[in-house]
Amino acid sequence: MKRIPRSTPALLVAGVLLALSCAGGAVAAATVTGADIVNGSIESQDVKNHTLKVKDLSPAAVAALQGATGPQGAPGADGADGADGADGANGVSGYEMVSASSASVGGSVLATVQASCPTGKRVVGATAYWLVSPMPVKVAPDNAGTSTTTWVAEGYNPDSTNDQIELRLLCITAA
Repeated sequence: MKRIPRSTPALLVAGVLLALSCAGGAVAAATVTGADIVNGSIESQDVKNHTLKVKDLSPAAVAALQGATGPQGAPGADGADGADGADGANGVSGYEMVSASSASVGGSVLATVQASCPTGKRVVGATAYWLVSPMPVKVAPDNAGTSTTTWVAEGYNPDSTNDQIELRLLCITAA
């Protein structure tokens, strides 16, 4: 009688078990599809943790994940001071008002008055008015409207009483 080596039955059993375990998984993977799953039958315990993405959830589920806004946090520490900025351009300085009055004129007579800023200053604003009448007065830079230091005011006295024009200039030293 021929003797069977002792390792042969153990190898045979291991081979059969290996074949069954491989075939069993393949059969399960091949036969279960999404169409085979009944709606509502998958529960939380059936889903592997950290595998679902936001895109896998319904809009209602995503909205339910958003809670109320929490309280405001404490203010942060003050930041470090920034570097000093560059010096700015020279600004306005040395402003002064210059006034001049026309001669007193009778009704329907043209009155003219001229005023100039002191040397080194220029006009940045001007106004003129009749001292008695509420009528407007024309005010403009002298020298065909190009002067920055001298302005002129003129107007016809609308009343029969004597009146005069007051011209005021705001003059500044500017770079």
